[in-house]
Amino acid sequence: MNNKKIIILSVVFSFVFLCIISTIFFGIIFQKKGTEPKIQANNTTNIECITKKYSKKEINNLILLMQKEHMCYEQIKQQFVIECIRETYQGYYIILMREDNAKLFVFFDGQLMVNNYCIIDDILSEKDFEFVELNVTSKEQIIQFDNNTIVISPFSADTSSKHIVKEGVLVVNYNPNNLVRDVHLITHEQLSNENSNYNNDYIPYILYKDISNKTG
Repeated sequence: MNNKKIIILSVVFSFVFLCIISTIFFGIIFQKKGTEPKIQANNTTNIECITKKYSKKEINNLILLMQKEHMCYEQIKQQFVIECIRETYQGYYIILMREDNAKLFVFFDGQLMVNNYCIIDDILSEKDFEFVELNVTSKEQIIQFDNNTIVISPFSADTSSKHIVKEGVLVVNYNPNNLVRDVHLITHEQLSNENSNYNNDYIPYILYKDISNKTG
């Protein structure tokens, strides 16, 4: 009889112990899920949904802040009206319109921390860069030619310049003396593929609908 009671008590204690462990385990999981940033993306709307425009000074001030500190989405939201936010496999990006119709793209990781940005005034083509000569054309010349579409990574050691073009993203790599070493195009199809090798290095993916038309 005593042995039977001991067995019953052991089963009860084991059951209670498993319940406690399960509660703690799932509580931690749900707590982590609850702390994940939640924002509402609007991938289906057209870029024309943006009605608020900002001066060059306002946009430049934001760029200066992003260069100085690692900003988050909420900090930008406190200063600007966010009318267009997209979600991709890389995270999110927002589009802010300047008064001259140039657009500032700000990219965020999954935790909504800024990890890149670029200004797009007019979309160039890969052919526009045919003037580039390897080991002759300098980084300065490239930036002067396309200073509005260069993608800058303020928290990256990457010294290449990445240019949004109609065909995708044109990546220009430089030698230590800042002369062009090589140029290669990453197509929209490659950028949109989550398993693409090009996702090892962060190259912002912009939905084709946001760059397929002239931005001006």
